[in-house]
Amino acid sequence: IWEVTSRRVLLIGSMHPDNLKHLNYDLLVLMVQDTLTLKTLINLNKIIKILLKIDTGMHRQGFDLDEIPKVLKMLSGSKLILEGVFSHLADADNPQDEFTKIQIEKFNETVTKIKREGFDPKYFHVSATYGVEKANISPFNAVRLGLGLYGFGNRNLKPALRLLSTIIKIHHIEKGERVSYNLTFTAKEKMKIGVIPLG
Repeated sequence: IWEVTSRRVLLIGSMHPDNLKHLNYDLLVLMVQDTLTLKTLINLNKIIKILLKIDTGMHRQGFDLDEIPKVLKMLSGSKLILEGVFSHLADADNPQDEFTKIQIEKFNETVTKIKREGFDPKYFHVSATYGVEKANISPFNAVRLGLGLYGFGNRNLKPALRLLSTIIKIHHIEKGERVSYNLTFTAKEKMKIGVIPLG
């Protein structure tokens, strides 16, 4: 049973552009991190709130910094609403902050360029759990807690959730027997293992 809610959902994951026409954007804010997705959304000719993901050094998702002028030009003639800008810290759990400081500097420079072009995003964030204490000044006003919801990754966080399951089966296996998809675990000795459903 799905509960109807009035809260908006931020969809950070990527999806195939062909699926974008099937979404209901009334309560959805969508991450955009590539030109194909951006063009597809523009062509839908709908009012859609987006968060722009920029790559400040992790080199996983996000627009390269030199793409930003082109992206802003595309946005300026569209119905898309730039709700926020975000990136991802690559080395936030490292006590040495050199790379994190470089990323934050690049992010801030990009935000300045975006505002200079007349955009006024509401939300700015670069931090997952480990970066909460490293990017806690303006313009940052949001975080993406993952492990932090369970109280991990930051000494000042208290768990908001806990994960419970149950053992549904116990196996006795011999030394050398292998377990699971792709046989990823090999028993180093005779042992008893439990199966926990976490689908």
